[in-house]
Amino acid sequence: MADNVMQSVQRYTREGLPPCYSDFESFLYDFYPDLPWDDALNISLQHILTSGKFEVTLDAVQQRFGFDFRAELHTALAQP
Repeated sequence: MADNVMQSVQRYTREGLPPCYSDFESFLYDFYPDLPWDDALNISLQHILTSGKFEVTLDAVQQRFGFDFRAELHTALAQP
């Protein structure tokens, strides 16, 4: 599931955000609902942060949009 969600993030770092998003943070309103809303949410977030396959994407978000997506995901992971 996380892999599919991250495909959009990867595309946006290459091509830019669609006009419906004013910035990367506004995209998060669509990002989080696409992840599981049960115990698997933390598993998905942990996968994104630790698998290594998204390191380049997380860095690209910071470079392209000036948004610390890695910190955002760590904060979401820490939520009860």
